[in-house]
Amino acid sequence: MGLIKSFFVAFAMYSKIPVPRLEWKKENMQYALTFFPLIGLIIGGLNLLWFNYGLERVNDIMYTAIGLIIPAVITGGIHIDGYMDVMDALHSYGDRDRKLQIMKDPHVGAFAVINLMIYYILFAAGYSQIHSFRMMAIVSAGFYLSRILSGLFAVSYKSASGEGMLFEFTSKARLGAVRISLVLQLIICGAIILALDIITGGAVLIANAIIFVYVYSLCAKEFGGINGDCCGFLSCVVELVTVLVAGILAIYIGGRVEL
Repeated sequence: MGLIKSFFVAFAMYSKIPVPRLEWKKENMQYALTFFPLIGLIIGGLNLLWFNYGLERVNDIMYTAIGLIIPAVITGGIHIDGYMDVMDALHSYGDRDRKLQIMKDPHVGAFAVINLMIYYILFAAGYSQIHSFRMMAIVSAGFYLSRILSGLFAVSYKSASGEGMLFEFTSKARLGAVRISLVLQLIICGAIILALDIITGGAVLIANAIIFVYVYSLCAKEFGGINGDCCGFLSCVVELVTVLVAGILAIYIGGRVEL
């Protein structure tokens, strides 16, 4: 029963998918981060359905636009919010306390908007180059991968402030069990990505391993640890890197041909 309740808590918190709302008690949240990546599987599945339906039926602009909108519709933009908060904080060039304060501020700064525009332009550029099922399947798996890595991020490193939504989840989680489940999911996801295309899949996994280490180093240096915004930032960057690597390699290794 605890697993089912944790499933509902994860989906209620990190998606807009209708599920029963449960109280945030420890017994309801122990395994929530275990189920968090499953939201990425749903996004990836919808992305593949859209690829199969929309690629030949609408123009390139509409096809790419819908592909970009799907994740935000499913999640409500919670990870995008984290990305924007981190960008605002980093571009403030203030001290650590000031940056953490900016990340708590509900207002949106100019640098958040500018960097979000850049993010979506780059995402659209990569997405628009993918015209094969295998390449799109790798991009779709990237939504699963991003949440696995974000979950591992959350349960592996210290909190920047010892408070906030992420701290609420991790402080009530059975960390050992959650880590094992996330590592197992990472192995499965990595194997699927490599099976789809060894070159592109390998490049995606290597690039995102570098991103994982880089984002942790950045957060540790700038914020003294991680918080929910950092996890959202990591999730967004992993998805962007995945689609850019797949899009670039699609051009150079024949990804535009149906595989």
